[in-house]
Amino acid sequence: MIVVVRHICIVALAALLPAAVQGQQLPVSGLPFAHLFDAHPAVAGQDTLLRATMWNHSQWTRTADAPRTTSLSLTAPLKNGPLGWGLRTTSDVVGPTRVSSVHGALSYHVRWNENVRVSFGAALGALQYTLDGSRVQLEQSGDPVLSGEVQSTVLPDASASIWVEGGRLFGGASLQQLLGSTLRLSEPSSGQSHLEDHFTAILGCHLERGEWTATPVVQFTHLRPASPDITGQIDIAYQDRLWGTLGYRNTGGITLGLGTRVHQRVIARYAYEVNTGPLASAIGGGHTVVLSFTTSHHASIQKSRTAR
Repeated sequence: MIVVVRHICIVALAALLPAAVQGQQLPVSGLPFAHLFDAHPAVAGQDTLLRATMWNHSQWTRTADAPRTTSLSLTAPLKNGPLGWGLRTTSDVVGPTRVSSVHGALSYHVRWNENVRVSFGAALGALQYTLDGSRVQLEQSGDPVLSGEVQSTVLPDASASIWVEGGRLFGGASLQQLLGSTLRLSEPSSGQSHLEDHFTAILGCHLERGEWTATPVVQFTHLRPASPDITGQIDIAYQDRLWGTLGYRNTGGITLGLGTRVHQRVIARYAYEVNTGPLASAIGGGHTVVLSFTTSHHASIQKSRTAR
């Protein structure tokens, strides 16, 4: 019989925090709108830029072995035609478990009319789930319920999304973990875990006044059978060089962030998440760091895409 010691306490905390429940199958970030490609493959190659983005998120800073996520992505348009591509790799660690993933994406961009552009995208990849049994403490040494070995399994994964931009408005919707693969780590065990599909929808707009730009965004996320997660966030930018972020999640969290353009092509952003739920004082907040690098990819693309 496994005792709920340090690592399994993490799972118990997740069960008490709706925001965390949704983040255990898919990584959580305090700045989801700063790396949209992770949830929306349709945005890959929207412009003429080669875009590299790296972000790291640490949850529950007062809790040992709390979730830690690192992700790296690369997106760009193809030289000819309305297509874009993207690659992403992610590592999500919670105590003795690790989820590593690699995805490749393809997107298609078309102008609906003079003001509206629609993008479609799909991503295919693989998830590797790993459990390090040597890091799980048992009530009885040598308990056969869980050996001290490292167990691992690889599952296929897929996602699809649509993205629309028109004037000052933008928005999109995506479905992740579409294949609903079954996770099996140990035999003989009747316990199975299914990868549930995640639905995410975003709606936002750009409001400009002089050298200032405000971008309010609302995100709706649903993972069965949990209650919907609704996030509201606003970015205030000055001269496209300095950013301030304020956000709120209905499941109990406030986000405060800052960002700056440290180089013409490099943007660095940081956010601190303040948990406001019943266990806030025990688990602490979270940190998110996002670094993005952009450079022109194909100069000839601008002319062809403007004409479409």
